[in-house]
Amino acid sequence: MPSYKFGDNSHVEAGGDVNIGSGGDGGGGFSGWLALVSAAVVAGLIVAFLVAAISGGDDHQRGPATAAVSDSTSAAAVSGGITVTVDNRIPIGRSRMSEDKPLRLFTTAAICRDETCVVPGTSYNSGDRISHTVCQTRGDWVTNQNMNTHADDANSGVASSSLWYGVRQSNGHLAFVSVVWLARGQRDGRSLPDCRTQAFQR
Repeated sequence: MPSYKFGDNSHVEAGGDVNIGSGGDGGGGFSGWLALVSAAVVAGLIVAFLVAAISGGDDHQRGPATAAVSDSTSAAAVSGGITVTVDNRIPIGRSRMSEDKPLRLFTTAAICRDETCVVPGTSYNSGDRISHTVCQTRGDWVTNQNMNTHADDANSGVASSSLWYGVRQSNGHLAFVSVVWLARGQRDGRSLPDCRTQAFQR
């Protein structure tokens, strides 16, 4: 059984302010008249923008958490989900892989150490398929590596990630599985939507 190491899963999204500068025309006559006309046009555009923003306030207030699903994989996830394949093996030494004890789904995207956070009736071995996988989220950092030894450091089967998938249960609630315990080619998020979006809140 591998040891688990916890990491800092926080992230900062950096953004920049857009500065809109204004210039002046020091001349008079035609130039001054042109400046007044330009100012009037700009004022009209600002008013039109404010009216549009007020009338369509719901759309403008939507953040990433409620963004519409745009790709086919995400659309499939919302309607019924995708199917992923379990790889429940742990690295042994430099080259071997060995089956771990059966994989269980958890009630949150966090490492579970007792039955209170295990989803009842879930048990998977390598090659088993998990259907109704509908979303992705960030949670506890997980590795299949034994952190108490360096013997498996060079093993190509070593995997670690803080990415988890949400699996829709028959009762409508989500269960979670770390992508570390899935087939190598299915650990990239699969273009699934964020589990924090409104569609998955219950």
